[in-house]
Amino acid sequence: MSNKSLILALVCIVQVFARAESVDRSDQIFANKDTARVWVYIRKEALTENRRQPDICSNRTQRRLQKMGLSVAEDFIPDDSFRARLSECVITIRHYSKILCAYSCEITREQYDEVLARPEIEKITPVGVYKKNNDFERIVVADKSLGRTLSNAGDYGNSYQQLAQLNIPAVHDSGLTGNGIRIAIFDTGFNKDHPAFQRIIDEERLIAGHDFIFNDENVQDEIPDDTTSEGNQDGHGTSVWSEIGAYVPGTMIGAAYRAEFILAKTERLGSETSVEEDNYVAAIEWADRLGVDVISTSLG
Repeated sequence: MSNKSLILALVCIVQVFARAESVDRSDQIFANKDTARVWVYIRKEALTENRRQPDICSNRTQRRLQKMGLSVAEDFIPDDSFRARLSECVITIRHYSKILCAYSCEITREQYDEVLARPEIEKITPVGVYKKNNDFERIVVADKSLGRTLSNAGDYGNSYQQLAQLNIPAVHDSGLTGNGIRIAIFDTGFNKDHPAFQRIIDEERLIAGHDFIFNDENVQDEIPDDTTSEGNQDGHGTSVWSEIGAYVPGTMIGAAYRAEFILAKTERLGSETSVEEDNYVAAIEWADRLGVDVISTSLG
């Protein structure tokens, strides 16, 4: 069996088991709460020609698929009227996933029964959540095998040691600096005003940004919403972005400092559910439509 056939078979098996599960999950979904965030799956046969619209991917995405030997098939999503009808019987619609063929919604227990009874609905499942576990011991191992010390690291400055562990300076010397590569970063937020990213901004290599927590285009801290007991939101995301894209000769140079970037704010500090599945799925599909080559995400 070819790799493609194996993947197709596995997908089919997963779908069979998923459809065989119990339809009524209300006790699980609404345990000790009045409202819940759920995936509302649409029956694919319900997306007839007059109830769907094409979802157009970027030319860059099409070229990437062709480069990988994958076909560029036309995708469809529900039309606006489909969404409008569903919105009448839920608290709010959060996202739509074309891969899952499902809306993520916030609903009440009573709305659950009403939505599940609709003929175009296949099933309802809870939106998954993930909470970082920060209760672990940090172990720092000194690497004594590096050929150069920080005192002669040249333009790399304090970033030399971490890059040298991966032999990145030699990669840069060969001319590979991330030029032409589009990287998406999913994290807590990003300080776009930091000097480390000035060259990216000046050269218009920051392609797009979206906050999937507050559903706007601001990936920087939004005070006071982003002030938590763990500090401001954008600290970790800014650090990750700098490790990849910073360019301040003599101080810090990132591993792919010539790349293009797409920034997604997907993680909420100080929350019981710091990462929600539907925000993450929405970010992946958004980045894919924009033609990313690499996604960097921090979940643990």
